Order: sequence, then structure tokens, then C-alpha cells
Amino acid sequence: GVVLFPDGQDPADLIANGQSEKVAALLRDAKPLIPFVIEKISEGYDLNDPRAKEAAFGAVKQFLEGLSQIIKDAYIPLASTVLGVAPAMFGRQANMSQARESISMPKDDVAQLSILKTLLEQPALIDTVLNVVDVRMFGQYEALFSALLKGEKEHPQLVGLSVDDTLQVMDEEELKNVLRNFLIKHYDMKLKNVVADTSIPFAKKSFLIRKIKTDIIPKLKRGELVTFDENLI
Repeated sequence: GVVLFPDGQDPADLIANGQSEKVAALLRDAKPLIPFVIEKISEGYDLNDPRAKEAAFGAVKQFLEGLSQIIKDAYIPLASTVLGVAPAMFGRQANMSQARESISMPKDDVAQLSILKTLLEQPALIDTVLNVVDVRMFGQYEALFSALLKGEKEHPQLVGLSVDDTLQVMDEEELKNVLRNFLIKHYDMKLKNVVADTSIPFAKKSFLIRKIKTDIIPKLKRGELVTFDENLI
């Protein structure tokens, strides 16, 4: 895994200064290498700019092409979520003209629709998702999520989702990776909204900030999924 020491500090110096527990904590929180590289590549581009997003896609795709097919396939859902492009764009036959069509889709939409398509095709995973998210987190797709949960298979948008080949049906591990990234973004935004909301009582605001900032987000970044808490809505 990858360990980033604050301000480029030398771990030996930290230990010498009696901060061995801090070093141990940083080592425990090491980030897996491949997700780290994908996210770092993406951070180097303005993904709100279509041209920059296209360049980021090319860079991430090139990185993934250097991996074995099995490992590459395992990280395509994460890469598609981070960049906001359809997973199919990372296929062997995909070309840049196809990618340009997909790049117009916001990355949050890709993540949410990929989750919904996976649940549509693999309903056994619904409980896994509902353990960590609430339908209200899906914004414009809340009604679609609700229709899926009600088993409305003839819902026009669900039918369209089922035949959309640009969205990938994920296995459980892929789904958990996409959920984790979706939730990191959700709680990052939630934290900003809580800080800015002057109508929240001080005690509740302090609790929410502490819970999200020091508990939920660190766990998600360590690769853990966090059980949904109604009190955080």
C-alpha cells in the first residue's frame, strides 16, 4: 500500500521523536496502490473541462492497460466512477470517439446508474447497498431507485437501464468499491453543507462535523463501508 507522511516527514524521525504510534496509525491506513494511482492521475486534470476529462481518461486507460486483464477488469468500475465515464469505455475495442460520447455524462451519474443497474440485475445485493445508503442520497435518481426497490420492472427508465450497454453490472467487490467512492463524495458534500448551515443547533452541528470528519470519511478512505445512520440525513 501507499503511505503519505505529513509534510514529507521521515518516519525514522517521527519514531525518534517519540511518535511511533503516529507512524503505526499511518501504516495501518495505507491506501492500496492501484486506487491511489487512479485517483492521483485524475486529480491532475479538471474533470469539469471535457478536453481535460478526455485527457484524464486517456491517462488512466493507459495505466490500466499496463496491468493484467484480471486486475484491470477489477479496477475499471473504480476508474469509471472517478472519471465519470461509462465502464464500457475501458473495453479492449473502445476508441476515443466512443469515449467522447460517454465523457459528457457526469461521473456521479455513472456511479449511481451503475449501482442501480447492478441491483436490477443482481437483486441479492440490494441489502448490501441499503445497509450503507439511503434512496435520498441518489438525488435525481431517487424515484428510479424507489421504483427498483418496489420491483417495478416495467418502469420505462428501469427497462432502459437494463439494456444500456454502456453501464456495467458489477460483482459484489466492484460494487463495494464504487459505493465507497460514491459515499466519500456524498459525505464530503454533506460536511460542507453542515458547516455552512447556520440553522443547525451548535450541539448537533458539532456532533455531525465530528462524526463525518473523524469517523465516517476516514473509514471510507481506509476501504471500509459505513452503515447508514438516519441521524446524518
